[in-house]
Parts: sequence; structure tokens; C-alpha cells
Amino acid sequence: MIRAILAVSAGAHALFWFTTWRRLRRTQRGWSKAIIASTAVPRLGLALSLLGYAGWFLGSLSYAVNPTSLLFQVLSPKLFFPRVGLGLLVSGHGLVIWATLSLGSSFGLLPRIIAEHRLIRHGPYRVVRHPLYTGVHALYVGTFLLVPCAFFLLSAIAAVIGNAWRAHAEERLLSAHYGEAYRAYARSVGRFLPKVGLFDRRCERAPHE
Repeated sequence: MIRAILAVSAGAHALFWFTTWRRLRRTQRGWSKAIIASTAVPRLGLALSLLGYAGWFLGSLSYAVNPTSLLFQVLSPKLFFPRVGLGLLVSGHGLVIWATLSLGSSFGLLPRIIAEHRLIRHGPYRVVRHPLYTGVHALYVGTFLLVPCAFFLLSAIAAVIGNAWRAHAEERLLSAHYGEAYRAYARSVGRFLPKVGLFDRRCERAPHE
């Protein structure tokens, strides 16, 4: 059962990104795509983010093919929470789709602003600043709870650290370009999770400490 779940999860994700790429090519046809602001992401952060994503995606497919591989040796049966894991997978996919559709033609993989981009504050962006990252983090954690092995754990940790660096770089860019409009927005919503009192304030301080 878990083999089928992970195969469908990875396959659906690949199909969604392919469909998104095709849609963007169509909707952005005729755009000037003039870059008006950009920033560099720390190489280590970008590498960790991509490594974590590749680990999750390829690991999910590999588990579907050969679940008895040493890569997927369970750390402890006590870490196996199939219902929670499946719930996180479903909600993670849903959040990634919702966030991508909310971004529309403003979606982009690189931290840059082109002439046609707009500051997005609707959909899941009303609650968190980086719902795409939140969605993929749910995928990573959900997969680990279905297959609690060191491979998926390390992939998730690498991705979360890398995405935190990427998010920080993106926020510097948005703050510099949109000014107080973005800073006011950032104060009103959480980075990866909705604002919840002291917990969120600690998260907000962490990247600057």
C-alpha cells in the first residue's frame, strides 16, 4: 500500500510541475520578462534545497520499486504513523497546488522580480509568506512518517534548512523592492506557519541571530 502511495505521490508531483511549466509558457508569451530586481541565494542553501527535493522524489520512486533496499531500513517502528503521514502528503500536495495557482503567472524558480510580477497576498499567502515551501515540507515529513528511515529524514532536514535560506533571500529582495508594503505584510503573517504568539516571534528572529 505504501509503495503505491509514494509512487502516486511522486508521479502526481512530476505531472503537476510539467503542467505548470506548460501553462506558464502559454500565459507568459509576449511578456518582456525584463528583470527589475534580483538577488543571489547562498549556494549551500540552494544545494541543500535541491538535494532534499531530489532525495524525496527519487527516494519515493525507488521505494515503490524496491522497498527492501537498505536505503529504507526503518529507524524505529515507533516513528511509523501512516495516517498522519498520508494526511500530510495529501495536504502538502493540496497546498503546493493552491499556492502555485495563487501565484499564477508570477510563479518563478529564481529569486528575481520581472516587470510583469505582482506582490501576491491572496490564497494561502494570506496566512503564510511561503506556502509552497510549507507544502513541500509537509510532503517530506509525511513521507518520513510512512517510511521512517534515515534517508528520508536526512532529505527532509536538508530541504528545510536550504529552503529557510532561500526564503530569507527572497524576503530581502521583496522587502527592498516593495518597501513598507511588503514589510507590513511580513509582520502580519508567518514565514512557513501561521503566526502563533511566541512561537512565531522566535521563528522570525532566528534567521537574523
